[in-house]
Amino acid sequence: MFVPLGFLLPLIWPKTDNFFVILVWGFGFSLLIELSQLLTHRVTDVDVLLMNTLGAVAGYVLFKFFALVTKRGKRKGGSAWEPLLYVCVMFAGRFFLFNAMGLARLLYG
Repeated sequence: MFVPLGFLLPLIWPKTDNFFVILVWGFGFSLLIELSQLLTHRVTDVDVLLMNTLGAVAGYVLFKFFALVTKRGKRKGGSAWEPLLYVCVMFAGRFFLFNAMGLARLLYG
């Protein structure tokens, strides 16, 4: 699930085009999701944390392959805080607006 994060983050924000930066972003965002599950009485799992981080790293490897094949140039601009803002908005929308049982009720009656 975190492959798009590892691929799109350095594509959109060139300042994040570093293996360790992607590793920290993948681990941090996954940790945020796992810790938020404690507030909703859901189960947290270390395996999910590791697999999400690995997914972000796999996305970064795919990005590097894509950059090599397409000979992508460096894009300038963008704020250093912009990725954090998008991740926070994405997390807040997922945490506050998603209702799995409501969706199941709509699908299955």
